[in-house]
Amino acid sequence: MSPPAPVAVRPTDVVSVLTLNLWHDSGPYPARLALVRAWIEQLDPDVIIMDLSMPDLSGIDAMKRIHERRPDLPVVILTAHADDGTEREAREAGASGFVAKGTGLRDLVIVLHEAAELDAS
Repeated sequence: MSPPAPVAVRPTDVVSVLTLNLWHDSGPYPARLALVRAWIEQLDPDVIIMDLSMPDLSGIDAMKRIHERRPDLPVVILTAHADDGTEREAREAGASGFVAKGTGLRDLVIVLHEAAELDAS
């Protein structure tokens, strides 16, 4: 099964978002990582939303790899494991935002705007 196409969403004209989903069955890890790098370069998102729990690599480790190439690219961590310790770890590692799964769309858009504004300042 091939990975889903990245989704570039424009909730407003201010923020473009790239959501990443690295599936177990979308090929070997190096190939998935190469796809993500290509998507980021091609779509040039303002913000990335990344799940904390992914196969092969945590969202925090994946964010660190993204920041090696694009240190200015804000990453918002999305997780079902939203606790203060996890949020602190993500922010100390460079996350621009942290969102619990199940957060309403309005609040998610606010977090995305805040992450993009942090990068712009």
